[in-house]
Amino acid sequence: ALFIITGCAPTAAPKSDLDTPEYHYRLGVRSLEEGDYATAHKGFQRAIDLDPKFALGHSGVGLVKAYSGQFDGGKIDVDKGVSLASKNPLTYVYRGRFWTVNRSARNWFDKAEKDFTKALSLNPGNEAAEYYYGEALFFATDFRRAEAQFGKVVAIAGELAGKADERWATVQKI
Repeated sequence: ALFIITGCAPTAAPKSDLDTPEYHYRLGVRSLEEGDYATAHKGFQRAIDLDPKFALGHSGVGLVKAYSGQFDGGKIDVDKGVSLASKNPLTYVYRGRFWTVNRSARNWFDKAEKDFTKALSLNPGNEAAEYYYGEALFFATDFRRAEAQFGKVVAIAGELAGKADERWATVQKI
């Protein structure tokens, strides 16, 4: 009876003004980019605990799982992120990144390219979609197209411009 009254998945109560899904999501993103997957997972999971329908939290958990080699669980999470926010280009970026990490999957590049293309159709010029599409092309050894993608990111001159410039230089050497 208690289960029926309280529901299946109660949301966690915020402990402070900063205890929001967005704050913990940003913490997860920062930790993910630093390679601290345990902290990234905690941040994304806390975002979900505060709002079970927070799509980017699910997408982030899925990508962390991919980096940890948990591809089956990660696929479920990135798919859930897309299903919760199919109009948010970042959910497709995360799923495209998932496929790029999971390069052992059959047709990984086709799946990643489809997600990055969808993200760019929702938000043309999206820096994250452009950069990580370039990463997928790089790992697929399509260096000419990767060079063009990284060039676009450098031209955007956003947060990923430095990383794109480094990758662009590597592609030039290849």
